[in-house]
Amino acid sequence: MKSKFQLPLVLVALLVVLLWCHYSGRIDEPSVESPPSVAETATNQSSLSTNSDSPPKVDFGTVAHKLSQDKEPLVPIYLGDKSFRVTIADSRAEWIKGLSGSPRLPFGEGKLFIFDESGKYGIWMKDMLFAIDIIWLNEAGKIVYIAPNIVPESFPEVFRPSKEARFVLEVPAGTVSDTGLSLNDQMVIDSFYLPEDLRR
Repeated sequence: MKSKFQLPLVLVALLVVLLWCHYSGRIDEPSVESPPSVAETATNQSSLSTNSDSPPKVDFGTVAHKLSQDKEPLVPIYLGDKSFRVTIADSRAEWIKGLSGSPRLPFGEGKLFIFDESGKYGIWMKDMLFAIDIIWLNEAGKIVYIAPNIVPESFPEVFRPSKEARFVLEVPAGTVSDTGLSLNDQMVIDSFYLPEDLRR
C-alpha cells in the first residue's frame, strides 16, 4: 500500500535538486550586459577631422547601437547637422551583398561601407529593389562625390566617384535633396567602428 506521504516527498526531493543545480551553476541564467555609459561613449567618438570648422562631437550615450535577433546593429552617425542610423559593411562578403535583396530602407537609415584603404569604389544596382542615393566620403570623413536617385533599372551600369573615397554611404533616394547634403559635409561616427588607422 502506497503511503500518502510518498508524492509530497518526491516533490520536495525534486525541489531540492533544482535548488542545488541553480546554486551550483548547472543552470545558466541569461546575462544582461550594461550599456556603455555616456562618458565611455563620448571618449570613443571621432569626427575624422581636426579642423576647427568641423561639427562638434556628438554624445551618442546609450544609443550607440540597437541589437535584435533578426536585425543588424544600427549605428548612429551625423553628416553635417543631419543624423542617420546605419548598418556597417566592413568585410568583403558585406561589400558584395550591400543592400541587394533588401525589400526597403526607411528614411533616415542607410548602409555604410567602410573599406580597408581609399579607392574609387564602383557601385552597381544588382538585385536592388529600390532606388538609392550614393555618397562617397574620403578618409577624413568628408563627402567627395554624390550620385543621387540611382534606380535598379540602371544595372549593370557601375557608378564611380571622381575622387578616392574610404567610405560609401547608401541611403534612400531623395535623402540628399530632402536633407540638403552637399560636398565637404563632415561625417561624425563613434571611433569604435573605424579601422585602426583612422582611430584617434
